[in-house]
Amino acid sequence: MQKSKLYSKIQVIREHLDSHRKASKDVLVRTNPKFQKSAENLIHYLSLRTLDLRKIQDELSEIGLSSLSSPEAYTYRNILDLQKWLRPYAPKEKENGKPDKEKEAIGFKESRKIINRNTNRLFGRLPEKKKVHIMVTMPTIAAQDYLFVKNLIAEGMDIARINMSHDDPDTWNKIVANVQVAKEVLGKRCKIYVDLAGPKIRTEYLYDADGKPIPGVKGKRIFIGDRILLGKKLKSLDFGNIEYAVQATISIPSIIDDLKNDQPIWFDDGKIGGVIERRLGDSAIIRITRCQLKGNLFKGEKGINLPATQLNLPSLMPDDVDNLDFIAKNADIVGYSFVRTKEDVSYLLKELDKRGRSKHAGLVLKVENQEAFYNLPNMILEAMRFRAVGVMLARGDLAVELGFERISEVQQQILSICEAAHIPIIWATQVLENLAKKGLATRAEISDVAMAARAECVMLNKGPYILEAVRSLSDILNRMTCQLNKSKYRYRPLNLARAFFDNSAVKVEVD
Repeated sequence: MQKSKLYSKIQVIREHLDSHRKASKDVLVRTNPKFQKSAENLIHYLSLRTLDLRKIQDELSEIGLSSLSSPEAYTYRNILDLQKWLRPYAPKEKENGKPDKEKEAIGFKESRKIINRNTNRLFGRLPEKKKVHIMVTMPTIAAQDYLFVKNLIAEGMDIARINMSHDDPDTWNKIVANVQVAKEVLGKRCKIYVDLAGPKIRTEYLYDADGKPIPGVKGKRIFIGDRILLGKKLKSLDFGNIEYAVQATISIPSIIDDLKNDQPIWFDDGKIGGVIERRLGDSAIIRITRCQLKGNLFKGEKGINLPATQLNLPSLMPDDVDNLDFIAKNADIVGYSFVRTKEDVSYLLKELDKRGRSKHAGLVLKVENQEAFYNLPNMILEAMRFRAVGVMLARGDLAVELGFERISEVQQQILSICEAAHIPIIWATQVLENLAKKGLATRAEISDVAMAARAECVMLNKGPYILEAVRSLSDILNRMTCQLNKSKYRYRPLNLARAFFDNSAVKVEVD
C-alpha cells in the first residue's frame, strides 16, 4: 500500500467526521458548556464507527502507526496525528493542507482529565490509592444496624445504593441517617444513590389450573412444553381445551394488551423462556420453550422481560413521581430505571427541577433494555444539557433482552460509548454474587471483577457475606487497575452509530 494513498484515506475519514459534526451542530449548541468537548468527541466517535475500518487498521499497523484501535476518548486527535505522520507522503495537491483544528482537538492527557473530572463530579473524589468506586445495595437491616453500615464504609463502600423497588420511605430515611453518621465518624466520603423503581414487570399471584392459590415463594415446577395462563386477573378461559400448568397474574395488567402472538417472553432473569402462543381478551397462553431439563420453579414476584414487545408504558410510574420528593431531599445520585428515550431523560429532569434538584443530583442512565441500548447516545447528549451523568451497565436484564450470546459484545460497545462521552460507567449485576450470598467466590466471578476494573464504579448486591465481598472487591480492583491495559480492537461498522445519524447505509468507503 502506497503511503500517499493511505494519507488520502485518512483525509476521507476526517472529512466524514467533519460532515457529521456539522450535521450535529444543533445538538452540540444545546449542550452544557461543561460537557461541550465531550459531546463533540462522542459525535466524532459515532461518526468513525459508521465506517468499516478493519482493512485500514491492518495497513496502519503494517507501517508501525496507530491503528485506530482505541480512539474512543480522543477520536479527532487520532485522525489529525495520523495525517501529521503521513503528511510527507501526501499527494502534491494536498501537501500544503495542514490540519487547522489541531489545537482544538483534545488529546490523551486532556481526555483523561475530563473523564476524571466528570467521574468526581458524579461520584465524588476517591482516596489517592483507590482507583474505582464501590457501590453496595443497602439491605433492610441497614436501617436498624448502624455498625453494619459503618463497617461497609470502613471496608471500602463509597456509594450506598437504595433500591426503591423494596422497603418504604421510613426504612430509606433510616438508611440515609446511618450512612451520614457513619461517614462523619469515619471521616470518609459516601454518596447516596437512589434507584427509581420504574415500570418493573413481574409475575404476581399464582394459581393452579383449578384456580387454587399457589404460595409465591413455593412456586410450581414447570417443564419445556408446559403452558402458563398469564392474565390481568384470575380467569379461566376456553383456549380450545388447552391444559396449562399454572395461572399467573401480572404486576402491570395493561401489559397484556401489548402482547402479540409468537413474541418471546422471559421470566426470572432469563431462567425460564417461552413464546406467546395465543392471546385472547385479558389473558395469554405462554408455551415454555426454555428451562432446565429437571424443570424450573415458576414463582410469584419474579421479573418478566419482553424483548420484542412494544410496551406502552411511561418511564416514570405514579409511585416514582411521588418518590421524587424523597430523592430531591436525600439523593446525591438518581438511578433512572427502565429509561428508554431522550424524552424520558428530559421528563425526569423537569420533575427534579420542580423540586429544586435539577442542577444538583447527578443522573445515572440504567441500560436495561434494547431501546435504551440503541438510544444511549441520544440519552447521554440530552443529559449533558443539564448535569453530571453516568451509565449503569445492567447486564442481567440486558442479557435477557438482547440475548446472552451478545452480552459481551454489547457491554464492550457501551463501555466504548461512555469512554467517548467521557462519562463514568457502573459495572452491575451479579458481581461476586456467590461470595456475597454463600461466602465463597467462583473463578468466573473473580475474572468478571478483573474485567470490571475498566469501569469507574462496581456495584455489589446484598447478601449475608457482603462485608467479605466488599473487602475482596476492593483488593482485586486495586491490583487490576495497576496493570490493566486497553485491548486492541478491529472496528467493523456499528449499527448503533449508523442509527444515530439515521443512515441505513454509509457510502463512504476507506478500504
